[in-house]
Amino acid sequence: MTLTRRDAFARIAVASLVPVDAALRAGRVAVWQDDVELAAVPPPTEGTQAILAAPGRAGLFVYRTGDHRAQIAADPRRGLSIAPHTAPDGAAGAWCRVVDGDLNLQWWGAAGDGVADDSDALAAAMAMVAFGPFTERFEAQRALYIPPGTYRLTRSGLLSNHVGEQRLSYRLYGAGEGSVLWLDPAAPGSDELWFYDNGTIPRGSGHSYANLCFAGGRDWRALPPSGRQGLYPNLSPRACGFRFSGPYYESGHVFTDCSFRYLWQSIHLAGSNNVDSIRFLACDWQACRGHFLLDNPQSFCVSLIDPYVSLGFGTFLEWGPGAQGAGAFSCYGGQIVMAEAAENGGAKSGDSLVVDARRGAPNSGNAPVLFSGTRFELYASSRLFDIAAGAGTLFTFRDCAILTTNTKPKIIGRLATNYCTVSIQDCSIYDQGLGGLDWVISCALGYGMEGKLAVLGSIMPADFLERVRFENKGGWLHVAGMRGAFAPAGGAPHIVLYDGDRFADGFAQHAGRTIAVKAARIDRGLAPDDRDGVVTQLPPGARLKSVMVRITGGSDAPYRVIVSDADRHRVFARSTPAPQNVGHFAESGTLLLRFDGPPETRRIRLWADDGKGGAPRRGSTDAVIEAWCEYY
Repeated sequence: MTLTRRDAFARIAVASLVPVDAALRAGRVAVWQDDVELAAVPPPTEGTQAILAAPGRAGLFVYRTGDHRAQIAADPRRGLSIAPHTAPDGAAGAWCRVVDGDLNLQWWGAAGDGVADDSDALAAAMAMVAFGPFTERFEAQRALYIPPGTYRLTRSGLLSNHVGEQRLSYRLYGAGEGSVLWLDPAAPGSDELWFYDNGTIPRGSGHSYANLCFAGGRDWRALPPSGRQGLYPNLSPRACGFRFSGPYYESGHVFTDCSFRYLWQSIHLAGSNNVDSIRFLACDWQACRGHFLLDNPQSFCVSLIDPYVSLGFGTFLEWGPGAQGAGAFSCYGGQIVMAEAAENGGAKSGDSLVVDARRGAPNSGNAPVLFSGTRFELYASSRLFDIAAGAGTLFTFRDCAILTTNTKPKIIGRLATNYCTVSIQDCSIYDQGLGGLDWVISCALGYGMEGKLAVLGSIMPADFLERVRFENKGGWLHVAGMRGAFAPAGGAPHIVLYDGDRFADGFAQHAGRTIAVKAARIDRGLAPDDRDGVVTQLPPGARLKSVMVRITGGSDAPYRVIVSDADRHRVFARSTPAPQNVGHFAESGTLLLRFDGPPETRRIRLWADDGKGGAPRRGSTDAVIEAWCEYY
């Protein structure tokens, strides 16, 4: 049948009107209802045009003579090629879609209604993304557009490499959160379902995904009935996101403006080889249980820019038992909100942690982790980090805001492995609940090898030092330049604290409490070269028994080291004025001073002058300085 140009436009739901418009401008063009009707047309002459009018599949087709058996065999759902019924294998010719731009998922019959199973349509579209002269010429795949709709999927790995060879650079994009790919956990079977999972097939690299929503859950549209409650039961262990598991390199994947909803595990780096440069730009995660699982024995590189994580019920970043290679993970900006499953209508299923590094292999080192400018909200008993495996890793939180809401004390961070460092730099940490934030350091090796918690220039609660617990004989805490309620007037840098069992050898134990204090490089050097010096704080009720300080090396500048109360009103020990490089030693003798009251009255200052009350000469910083406070 034939239609006028106006009638054709009135009937056709066309994804790209450009080729259709051009054909209709040329005169009256045949319009066919669907691919079956078009296939029934007797083979016309070369170049004959026809319009397919089926909603979603509409477009302009041109008949091409010649051998098209390869195209017909690769495209059984007739998205791009339709063979006439007189020669269904395409040996004599085929109707070929005129593609002016990118491919469209609905050309392969995807309904996008959230009810029909669109697995076959997506599989067919992905097969054609990598097919044809375009791929051969540019060594890359076409882009596939996912129109608005909810595409229900019941098979795993539909975005993976199915061609048995290396696949490079395909692009999937949609129209925002309205373009939903939904893995339905009610699908037949019991295995996990993944959008991407190459398994043992060679790699896929350079792929990009933009403006799409990847959803799992029993109902991907579920909204909280009241506040943030009731979402966790919607999760299913079957519905997961992307697992990079190929035997070769899988690198260069980019996600832009994508949304991940109700996934049991969003991203899993599980391959036996490198998974490098996986990037997420302005993506969001809604009510997922696991976000990033690092279980790669080789190397990885993952970066996020301005992510938004709403109600993370399990872990944000987790080390798996197979993690042992070098790599890097970085997150810049954004917000991460962690909740607890038990308080969200679901049985507790694991801890809720931003960083969970308790299962990595013993040699999982050289894998720095950085959060910079990120805001954290930690509800209920969710925590910032628990690090108990691996070696040589640096975990850095820089310029972050960390808010907790809890009704009882909780351990916000635990460091229980050797060689690792957790560095909290220029952060603001505050508790809006009625509990308290405890920190645990539990390591077991010697100085220079055990784990280190470094708090540098951050705003912490006033009782921070009293909340740090040493549960073993090793590990150390470095506190410097803290601001806010804890800092003394003027914001002077603070001294470095170590566990007493590590550095107090030779001191008698009194009531089980002996602590060693040691100053390290702070601001301008090792030893104080101004009259502010460094400050440490004693716990309430502490009785100071003695203090001792020693300096070796340094310059020839006049120098004197002093230990006093925070206001310098009471001096406990001072060395004899002399050139700094002569060496200085000062000891208080027995003091037995009791320290009660607010934190500012329980501080001890280690400082220096030029021997006459003036500031030391600038540059008097090369000396090694050690100080001890024995209290019980």
